[in-house]
Amino acid sequence: MNYIEASITYIDGEMSIEKTEVRKIQLVGGSTYIASLPKEWVERNGLGRGSPIHMVVKRDEIVIRPRPRREASRRSVIRLPGDTDIKMLERIVLSHYLAGSDVIYVYLGERQEYRMAIRKLIKKKMIGFEVFDEGMDYIELRSFIREGDIDLGMALDRMFKIARINMGTVPDMVRRLDRAIARTVTENDDDMDRFYLYSIRLIRRGESGRVGELVTEAMISKTLERIMDHIARIAYTVLAYEEEKTETLEELSSLAYMAGEILSYSEHSYRTMDIEKANETISAGKRLIARIEATVKKLQAKPPRSPILASTILESIKRITEYTMDLGEMTIDLYTASSIPREEQ
Repeated sequence: MNYIEASITYIDGEMSIEKTEVRKIQLVGGSTYIASLPKEWVERNGLGRGSPIHMVVKRDEIVIRPRPRREASRRSVIRLPGDTDIKMLERIVLSHYLAGSDVIYVYLGERQEYRMAIRKLIKKKMIGFEVFDEGMDYIELRSFIREGDIDLGMALDRMFKIARINMGTVPDMVRRLDRAIARTVTENDDDMDRFYLYSIRLIRRGESGRVGELVTEAMISKTLERIMDHIARIAYTVLAYEEEKTETLEELSSLAYMAGEILSYSEHSYRTMDIEKANETISAGKRLIARIEATVKKLQAKPPRSPILASTILESIKRITEYTMDLGEMTIDLYTASSIPREEQ
C-alpha cells in the first residue's frame, strides 16, 4: 500500500501542492532495488516506458526530476569606490561567492589592477568560476558547475581525502627532512582552502529542513580545513628545520604516522557512518595525545638543537589528533540526526 500526504506551499506567490508518498523498495534479480513512480506524475510530465529521468543523488536523499532543473541564476553586481584596496575587493567578491551568487559582475572603473587580482582569486579560491565576459571597465564571473556536479557530500569526501593523503606524507617528510615533500604539502593547502570555501557556499544554499545536519557538516568542513592548516604548518617547519637527522625526528615521525592512521579511521567512520569506528577514533586519539605529552616532557628534559621547531611539530600533531577526535564525535552526531525519524507536519 502507498501512503500519500498532501501539503500546500507557495512559490513566487503561486500555490503549489506537494504530495509526500511512501513506497516500498523491492528487490529484483537479487541485486537491483526498485521503487515505482506515481502514474499521475509520469503522465503529467509526458513520460513513458524508456523515458529518461534525472536524479540528484545526495547522502541521505534522491531527488527525481523529469528533466534537469534550470534554476534562476543568483546575480550580484559590485561597484566599489575607486580607493578600495585590493584585499577589500577580494573579500567582497569572495563574500558574494560564499553567499551563493552564480554571476558576479564587478565594475572596475579605472582600477585595472583589480582585473588581475580577481583572476588570481577565482583560480585560488572559487571552484567552478571563470571569467565569462569583460570590458574596459568591468569583469563578469560565472559559475559553470551544474547542480549535483559536486554536492556537499562529494566536497566533504574530497576534503577528507586531501587531509588523509597529505597527512600520509608527513612521517617521511619529518624523518628525512624532505623539503620537496614539504613544498608540495604547502601547495596542496590551497586545494583544501578551495573546497572549504566551496562547502560553505553549498551549506549556505542548503535546505532549511536540514539545518541541524548542515551545521554539523559545516563544523566538519572547518575541522578538516584546520587539520590541513596544521599539516602545512609542519611542512613550513620542516623547511625551516636546521637540525641534522636524529632520534628526535624518528620519534616525531612515528607520532605523525599514528596521527595519520587515526585520521584514516575517522574518514572511514564518516564515509560509512560507522559509529563504533568513530568511537574507536576518539579512544585512539586519547591514547596518542597521552604519548605526545610524554614526548613533550622528554624533550623538555633533554632538548634537541632546534627545540622550538621540534615543539612546533609536536604541537601540530597533537592539534591534528584533537581535531580528528572532534570528527569522530561529529560523525556520531550526524548518524544520530539521520536516525531520528522526522515527525510529519
